[in-house]
Amino acid sequence: MAEAPLNGTPSYEFKHLFAISLDKNSAVLPNERSSAIVGNQWDVLDFGGIEKGLAEKLSDSDIEKVLQCIDAVNNVKRLKLANCTKITGVGLEPLRGSLVIEQIDLSLVGEHQSPVLDDLSPPISCDHVLPILDSIIASEGCLLKYIQFPSVWRNEPSAESDFHAFLGRYNQMRGDRGETSCLECNQSLPERRWIETFTFSADYGTHWNTCYGCLKHYCYGCDIDGEEKNILSACNTCRRDYCKDCVGMTFCSNSENG
Repeated sequence: MAEAPLNGTPSYEFKHLFAISLDKNSAVLPNERSSAIVGNQWDVLDFGGIEKGLAEKLSDSDIEKVLQCIDAVNNVKRLKLANCTKITGVGLEPLRGSLVIEQIDLSLVGEHQSPVLDDLSPPISCDHVLPILDSIIASEGCLLKYIQFPSVWRNEPSAESDFHAFLGRYNQMRGDRGETSCLECNQSLPERRWIETFTFSADYGTHWNTCYGCLKHYCYGCDIDGEEKNILSACNTCRRDYCKDCVGMTFCSNSENG
């Protein structure tokens, strides 16, 4: 898997990808360039794996070219747009109708970083992004398990907003898959409360019962032989949930029991 390292140093594959896909002088069409990319296995596309200064300069056109170049609609299972603060979201169009994507992180920040951006009004727009997300969740066989939204979309909750309506459609889609059980205690999880929709909650628009790292589903306090066992913890900084195994792997020192 050609996942870029989480320490901010891009892998050779990531560098090569950018060199090819963003070459404005190339006469080769984006969807014909993927064969030239080393590895060609872009299960995880994490923009936190390139220099922050570069990611901050990327436009929607740049993002679109990268996604086209690797045939993202058929290859990318996890997309993390860390530091891509200049995009409106229209560049995500190549993901329309994806049947393979499982995780989309639109927060524009990296792991264990505050979701509040220096620019309190980033240009990423529901008008551009929600139709693409709708095309994914409406597709039969959709595998999407986790979406993280920009904090600016969640800061002023309104039950009348297009964003709120989308949260309802997402929860309905997840519920239509049938029962999901905690992997630790086998307790059934709420079928239609995967993303918080209560507008007075501080957790509005955030994901429940899912580890950000491995995407596995757990309770918040499993009852094992009469003893409560906490599998998921919330990072105090980024407010993402991680299971005990993923917290250990990422050396998170800013977590609390969920």
